[in-house]
Amino acid sequence: MKKIILAIIAGIIPLVLPAASTDFWFRHFSVEDGLSSNSVRAIMQDKYGFMWLGTDDGLNRYDGTTIKVYNLNPQGSNDYISSLYDTTDNIWVGTEGGVYIFDYETESFELFKVLTAQGDSIKSNVNHIAEDRDGNLWFSTVGQGIFKYNISKHYLEHYEFKDANGLMASVLVDSENQIWAVTNWGSPTVSKLNKAENKFEPFPITYEAGQYDSNSLVMLEDSEHALWLGTWECGLQKIDRYTGKAITYLHPSEGKGATHIHSLMEYAPHQLLIGSDDGLLLFNTLTCEHQLFTEDETTPYSLSNRFVYPIVKDREGGIWVGTYYGGVNYLSPNTGQFECFAHSRFYNSVNGTVIGRFCEDSSGYIWIASDDGGLSRFAPKDKQFTHYMPDEHRNSLSYHNVHALCMDDDDLWIGTYTGGVNVLNTKTGTFRVYTTKGGDLTTLDGTSSYAIFRDREKRIWVTSMAGINLYNREEDNFIRVKDLESLTIDIDQDADGNIWFSTQGKGLFKYNPDKKTWKNYVYSNTPGALVNDQVNCVLIDGNGNMWVGTMNGLCKYDAGEDRFEAIPLDIPSRNICGIVEDQHVLWLTTTKGLVRYAPGESCQVFTRSDGLQSEQFLPNAALKASDGKIYVGSVNGFNAFYPYQIKMNKVLPPVVITGLEIFNKEIRIGDKKLPKALNWMAELDLSYKDHVFSLLYASLSYCTPEKNQYAYKLEGFDKDWNYVGSQNKATYTNLPAGTYVFKVKATNNDGIWSNQEASLKITIHPPFYWSTASKILYFIWVCIALTFFIRFLLKRTEKKHTAEINQLNVSKEKEVHEAKIKFFTMIAHEIRTPVSLIIGPLEKIMKSSIPMPAVLRDDLNIIDRNSQRLLFLVNQLLDFRKVEQEGIT
Repeated sequence: MKKIILAIIAGIIPLVLPAASTDFWFRHFSVEDGLSSNSVRAIMQDKYGFMWLGTDDGLNRYDGTTIKVYNLNPQGSNDYISSLYDTTDNIWVGTEGGVYIFDYETESFELFKVLTAQGDSIKSNVNHIAEDRDGNLWFSTVGQGIFKYNISKHYLEHYEFKDANGLMASVLVDSENQIWAVTNWGSPTVSKLNKAENKFEPFPITYEAGQYDSNSLVMLEDSEHALWLGTWECGLQKIDRYTGKAITYLHPSEGKGATHIHSLMEYAPHQLLIGSDDGLLLFNTLTCEHQLFTEDETTPYSLSNRFVYPIVKDREGGIWVGTYYGGVNYLSPNTGQFECFAHSRFYNSVNGTVIGRFCEDSSGYIWIASDDGGLSRFAPKDKQFTHYMPDEHRNSLSYHNVHALCMDDDDLWIGTYTGGVNVLNTKTGTFRVYTTKGGDLTTLDGTSSYAIFRDREKRIWVTSMAGINLYNREEDNFIRVKDLESLTIDIDQDADGNIWFSTQGKGLFKYNPDKKTWKNYVYSNTPGALVNDQVNCVLIDGNGNMWVGTMNGLCKYDAGEDRFEAIPLDIPSRNICGIVEDQHVLWLTTTKGLVRYAPGESCQVFTRSDGLQSEQFLPNAALKASDGKIYVGSVNGFNAFYPYQIKMNKVLPPVVITGLEIFNKEIRIGDKKLPKALNWMAELDLSYKDHVFSLLYASLSYCTPEKNQYAYKLEGFDKDWNYVGSQNKATYTNLPAGTYVFKVKATNNDGIWSNQEASLKITIHPPFYWSTASKILYFIWVCIALTFFIRFLLKRTEKKHTAEINQLNVSKEKEVHEAKIKFFTMIAHEIRTPVSLIIGPLEKIMKSSIPMPAVLRDDLNIIDRNSQRLLFLVNQLLDFRKVEQEGIT
């Protein structure tokens, strides 16, 4: 087991803390997480917000979700990357074999081949790149000295450093635009550019007696313009830029220093982060105190490797620490918000894993009850624990499973499971035990207690698995008050003096001590009823309002109306375990995280990624101490925090579209579908065959990437935004051909939506038979066919019309003919009737015996003959009409 060195200055502040310190909790990235190598020599954040990691096996880009690996030589072995620098359109990559330029647009590398006037090029290891205000890039190399490259003039200049054999460690451009060079392999250690003569001159450094001279790897100018040197063997040195006077700190010979300092970074005003072969140090430049962070197998959130190389702060304030063997460590800007305490076999810690209750005594000690570790006393000042466990050889706790705590002056009442109720005198350390005895009604009604409470009248209420007991101080026994037939887990007293009992299954019981009346509140569908019968906790806030945490949400009690109001909360779990108030803000523990709830505001949810020991908290395991610190117990230790230290991340993250997948297969840049990076494309062209495609996107906020939220929509297809939580991929299938605009927006870890949206125009091209030219041809064909069809219809209509006219004419002619025949027949009938009338009398006259003159008879014969002929003709006409009608029929 590693030794933990604890040195104290002035008896107050530790100089060297163990790696298990809760101040810095690191998140790790290694080859198991996608890194191409665990040796990380360079880290940089680019203009978009991506994090770039230079390793011994290629360049890696991290977007908070995935790590993408870029190989400098796709066809061969990779040079290790030792430095990175971002300019407008490119990343300058320093390797062991010179400089490469990474093009953002094509995401490809090109070797930097510019030559000096003497024909020299950069061929050796480039370990540092800096830029001055004049547009010059400075490259420090191991073997060729220093190069200066003017970007606009494309002019390269060489500074040899023969005294150091060209072995340079780094270059610094200070706030006055002065150029400093540092070497670790020769003399002088520090050189400064004489701009008038355009050459580097030795910068003399003087040391006080007893101080040390050493070569150096890195130089830093802090925000107060002080210069700091990270040396190889002599710790940290502060250099006066005008006199060269040096002051040494953290020298290894003092037993508390640092050897082989590789990097320096200003963490905060008057605080430096130092990367060395001994680990990561946090150094206070005013008090000279420091903390050392190194690897510790007992702490999963310790530094992954002690050999620390680059240290970089991102735009959110997060710290990225590269190591030689352990990949990258990330330190959130919110680190240290939550103090974490868990049971450990290797150092002083809480004696239990499942933490169920807290209680504070008058001396400021925090008493902690656990299911599996008995009772612990925590001293917040020195963070030390004292344990109380059952011991058959001396006066001790009766049982290790503790569930209830209550202070009664110097007496601590302790409720156990099956071990009775213990009372510990915190001054003398002695225990007394109360339990149950069959038939004795002055004893407790059970051996288990989950809730003990002292009211304002100093009465002690002790519950069992089913009933309520009141402690009788005068006779040191108990009065059995009521059998609730349910486990009571919390007891509280409101402003009116009512005692409230929270049960696990029977809702809430209200007891009025003055009137000795009881009222039970249970769940029902009636408006104003309790929302669940399993009540975990009750809080009476500073304004006298009563809040109730149940298994099915949060309620607020309206005393005037004697009803409950359900409070709608947009949180992962509705199981409210504990409630604590601070400055009119409620802190709610749930079974899926810690919630900050301010009425009228959106909830802020904290999880393990924010530093919590666990996201599953226990019922009523919450306490606000007298100093304002809040303690919350979980199934894996407990957390403590000051609410005022919990800051909301207000940095608005950029959101970028990071990749394209077609049929769930990644399309790499250089493909005909993706000729350049999506950020540089005005339009994405897809074929109708690409009917299943996905766009990947990322919010470049690294505090807690898994809490970043996204929303996207495809204009032209989606009517509204799709809010998809932490999902970072949008998939569309079988979209009709056309032009769309994909938009995506995102939040940071605290749910603040960025005002920037990433957008991409997408055109889905139809098949050739449905292209624009084809549509025009189809249109022409349709027009021609329509013309012929119309002409056919017109001719057909005309023919039909002609036929109808002819038919009409025939019909008309027939009607005329029939009319004529009818008229003729009528005339014929009209003629035949008179003729018949003439012939009858004529025949009668001619047949009479009356003598007539011959002339008269001849005339009569003529009349008869002509009448008969006229009748014959009329009959002929009528017979013709009859035949004609029969023919027509």
